[in-house]
Amino acid sequence: MTGVKKLLIFLFAFIGVVVMAFGITFYAITKFFLPTEEGPASIKPNSILTIKIGHTNLPERGMGARIAQFLGSEGTTSLKSVLRGIYEAAEDNRIKGILLHITGNEIGLAKVQEIRDALIKFKNEGNEDKKFVIAFTDTFGELSNGTISYYLATAADEIWMQPQGYVCLTGLRFEIPFVRDLFNEHGIAPQLARREEYKSLVETYTEMNFSQAYKESMRQTLSNLIDQLVVGISRSRKLKPEQVKKLIDNGPYNEQEALKHKLIDKLAYQDEITSSIRQRVGDDTYMYSLRGYLKRMGPEMVSGDHVAVVYVDGAIQRDMNETAELFDDSEIDGLTTAKSILQAAQEDSVRAIILRVNSPGGSPVASEAIWHAVDKSTNTFKKPVVVSMSDFAASGGYLISCNATKIVAHPASLTGSIGVFGGKVVTSQAWRNLGINWSGLQAGKNASMWSSRVRYTKAEWDKLQAWLDKVYKVFIHKVAKGRNLSSEKVKELAKGRVWTGAEAIKLGLVDVLGGMDKAIEVAKQVGSLKPDEKVTLVEYPKPKTFGQRLFDAINDGSVDLIEHSKPDTVKVFRKFKDIISQFDAELSRNILQQSEMKIR
Repeated sequence: MTGVKKLLIFLFAFIGVVVMAFGITFYAITKFFLPTEEGPASIKPNSILTIKIGHTNLPERGMGARIAQFLGSEGTTSLKSVLRGIYEAAEDNRIKGILLHITGNEIGLAKVQEIRDALIKFKNEGNEDKKFVIAFTDTFGELSNGTISYYLATAADEIWMQPQGYVCLTGLRFEIPFVRDLFNEHGIAPQLARREEYKSLVETYTEMNFSQAYKESMRQTLSNLIDQLVVGISRSRKLKPEQVKKLIDNGPYNEQEALKHKLIDKLAYQDEITSSIRQRVGDDTYMYSLRGYLKRMGPEMVSGDHVAVVYVDGAIQRDMNETAELFDDSEIDGLTTAKSILQAAQEDSVRAIILRVNSPGGSPVASEAIWHAVDKSTNTFKKPVVVSMSDFAASGGYLISCNATKIVAHPASLTGSIGVFGGKVVTSQAWRNLGINWSGLQAGKNASMWSSRVRYTKAEWDKLQAWLDKVYKVFIHKVAKGRNLSSEKVKELAKGRVWTGAEAIKLGLVDVLGGMDKAIEVAKQVGSLKPDEKVTLVEYPKPKTFGQRLFDAINDGSVDLIEHSKPDTVKVFRKFKDIISQFDAELSRNILQQSEMKIR
């Protein structure tokens, strides 16, 4: 480890210690000196759950803010916390309704479908009185597309919008940059190959516009997705599909036009909708934020049979460095994920495993490690694996899914993309244009193969083609075996083509349409559990606080710079570490709240 790297991690450790010291002080004050309303009994009758989403694309489990996690909180709102809030509220007689505050259009379409389904189920499962959902927004897009956020709002009984807001219901658009002209201008030469014509990501570098195959594939995907939106909106707003299509083609709409076309129900400001809800439910109405509600519901004790959940949320990579482990969740470590699957498979209390996939793929080698873990779980340890697809489960994301016991996907999940690409972008001419001439010496005929300053030789290009052929052939074989399809059939569906979940189920690439609730239902079936049996979802690996991650790094020697400090410094630091370890154990109760979900 370089001195600079050691110093950086030491600084992170020092900052973490300072934050922990503040956290301990704050925790002690709130724990021992301030009153608290934690626990199920603190939820008042005639309450409303307020869920605010839309300004960012929901992470699967809200792990984006490590510092917030250190303090025992999820940090950002997550899909998991939104769904848990809706599920709990559906069976909570004290919760009379949900106020869905939509703030943007950033959520992926498959995640929107999962939230819509949960809200519709919430309305239909009121125990005594019929529960309601009201959606509120200041605007569905402000000089921007609001189609997906409006689609989410249509799950509500009523849609309220602020005056001067717009309903920017204008449809869906897919666009990417093509940089080949720029490359040509600056002497940059892409040397990329693919298997096969629908593996289109490389075209952003190699082409000046969409190829016919790329255009065909994306047009079909957009057509399928817009049809799903039309059906959902028409059913919820009690409009004919033809009307909705026409409304999409003629959007956007100001508030008066939106009222006229029955796209919204009322105009109001945020404070006015709160007053209206109190008039509807009663003057003693209480309103709880999602985080406040879940905190009061408290963690659930782990008991009985378990269904393990392993998340693959992000690009699949071979390894992650220490800093990424501490602060980044945008990538998935293939070996760590594989280890988590195998750990869950060997637990006696685990009856089935849900692999929640939200990934566009990544490293074939890392994906192979996860595929092997799924295979070993089902065949060696006899633990069924159910894949639950989120927005994406494509390329390597589909490879890790294809041999699961069952695959569940949303209609809008993007999956398939059975293919591979590889190569490099040669920049030697660009450097020469800048007055820099690279030169090199080598030992080994193909040592230049990985250099971006040298074009492939014929032998090196042939090696690359052989690698692509092998990876593609293995990919097709694994899909054929895992999905019980002929290789010829898989070859027809492959070629790098992306399919929606609604298309994939007809092609045999997925088994069931639905979200996590459907995946849990399927997991009970394949895990030989009764449909009405309560199970506990347990994450593998267990979520860690920032403090735990920091001291894992210390234990692993990542900050061994400390060990070379003065003896007194080491003694004090180790003592502080012991204090933090005890503190972290207390905070784990809050983490448990987010890592387990009672399913009824």
